[in-house]
Amino acid sequence: MAITRPNPAWWLYYQYGGTLPERYREWVLHDATCSGAEIADFTERQGGFLPPQFDALGPGTDLVTVTVGGNDVDLVRTAVGCLNAFPEPVGRSCADALTSDGDELARRIDGISGHFGAALDDIAHRAPHAKIVVAGYATYIRPGGCYPKEPVWARDADYLQASVDRLSGMLAEQAAAHGAEFVDIGAVSR
Repeated sequence: MAITRPNPAWWLYYQYGGTLPERYREWVLHDATCSGAEIADFTERQGGFLPPQFDALGPGTDLVTVTVGGNDVDLVRTAVGCLNAFPEPVGRSCADALTSDGDELARRIDGISGHFGAALDDIAHRAPHAKIVVAGYATYIRPGGCYPKEPVWARDADYLQASVDRLSGMLAEQAAAHGAEFVDIGAVSR
């Protein structure tokens, strides 16, 4: 009896902690994901000891899922720098600081675009029969934020989520340009 692969959206659900249905138990899964990974970790040891993620790829690989880029552009550290314990005008807007000389996060995101496209080409080369699915990032901050529960000013919250959306947009563009499928997690998490 042939086993039918689930659609990519369900597969991402399984990858992010959902339970794999019994009918797929005989699949051999190689989960090379690691929190904190950057594009360089595809081909280099992460942290000096974890094997390169691309070591899990080969001619028999039939599905590869990828979400990467947030750590490359230092998104979490940037978001932490946006915390403000006090309401405006006490403190400093991170959006103002990050856009005072052009958009710093946009520059970072644009700067990794070609590296991500090259990584997709490398995946296709290493796993020539695989379906490649790129998952975008979720919606993490509602419009206007949620101050004071989340101590980020409204304009900073909007800037951060717009940057996350820009990163997902870059992933989508590169996926389309390199023959991969894109799953928009942001749309389903709003």
